[in-house]
Amino acid sequence: PQQAVPAQPAPAEQAPEGSEAYQPLEPTEEQRAVVMEGNAAFAEGRYDEARALYSRAVLSDERDGYAKVLYAWANVALGDFETASASLRRALLTTRDLIDYPMDLRTMYKEPAALTAQTERLSRFVAENLQNRDAELLLAYLHYSVGEAQRAADMFGSLAQQDTDDAIAAQLRDAASRAAQGKVPPPPDQQQP
Repeated sequence: PQQAVPAQPAPAEQAPEGSEAYQPLEPTEEQRAVVMEGNAAFAEGRYDEARALYSRAVLSDERDGYAKVLYAWANVALGDFETASASLRRALLTTRDLIDYPMDLRTMYKEPAALTAQTERLSRFVAENLQNRDAELLLAYLHYSVGEAQRAADMFGSLAQQDTDDAIAAQLRDAASRAAQGKVPPPPDQQQP
């Protein structure tokens, strides 16, 4: 379920000459199996099991933002929004592609009603905790991950305006705005040289 909702990539940050970029390791077959098992558990609504499996994947390679975002979604499903928010921010910092190409969260659910219920629960939490900007960013990213790019762009814009030092919110605002306008190039690994 690492399908992407298209979004326009922001200009890539270049690593200083002579330094190695901070990239996740190539996942092993065992790591892939753990994630696939987690995805199966998630699809079946066994969110505690999925969270434990995704945690194993994160621990096997701390640099894997995809495993971190899966861990975040499992925590959203369980109502642990604080852990989900922290995991999402770490995922976005370690895997920049997630800013421009979020995983399509809809593919994780067998039953769309479960996603709707979890979105409503997170929305209520945000409405009841207006000062919790991390939860609001999490909700905005959820909207972005289900193809609601304009709604997400508006929310990211509000967050970026409230805290001009929040570079992640500003980058997400820009990426979601481009996606809402349909200005989406192919992902970097599919671009022509």
